Amino acid sequence: MKAETLERIASGLRRRLILGYALFSTLLLAGSGMIFRTLLEDLVNQNVRQNLDQEWAAMKGFVRITEGSPKWFYDRDDPDETYVVSRLQRVYLLTTAQGSVLQSSDIYASLGEDTPDDVRIALLSPNPTWRVRKSAQGGAYLLRSGVIYSNDKHHNPYFVSIGRSLAENQTIIHRFTQIYIGLIAIMLFGGCVLGWFIPARTPTPHP
Repeated sequence: MKAETLERIASGLRRRLILGYALFSTLLLAGSGMIFRTLLEDLVNQNVRQNLDQEWAAMKGFVRITEGSPKWFYDRDDPDETYVVSRLQRVYLLTTAQGSVLQSSDIYASLGEDTPDDVRIALLSPNPTWRVRKSAQGGAYLLRSGVIYSNDKHHNPYFVSIGRSLAENQTIIHRFTQIYIGLIAIMLFGGCVLGWFIPARTPTPHP
């Protein structure tokens, strides 16, 4: 067999091996990336939920409802308490059990205030209600809703919802995706280059 024929066979085999490597690696890396992305997204979202749980407990300590009138009680000279309350009031809604709005922040109003049916379902649920809503500008917010009771003798139920922006979470996920796609491209290019040149240095059998 002529050397040209052997070289042509080796070249074709090399191309098929490189193509197979690229296809297998792409599927493997893409699958791994999707798994890592899902785990990262769950992790950062769980962190937001934990923060909202802590803010919910703080909110119950600051808000007092007497005879249908809600008021915030905190030390306005304390910068820590002032910061916490301002954060709570940033994405915040308080309604009666019938859904009548008593207090609402501008951001929450832009997300769409809860309907009486939403309020009724949340008040009947033994667990907090979690939802994601988007503003008109496309910003996503995670909302935690539930019930608190008045501080007078009636102990009437009231619907409260607080929330946090998911913009930082989305930025983290977006950056991870960009970096991972870049790494996939680099790894595939490097693997293909090595797959092409290393076999070329292997001695070819002579006829």
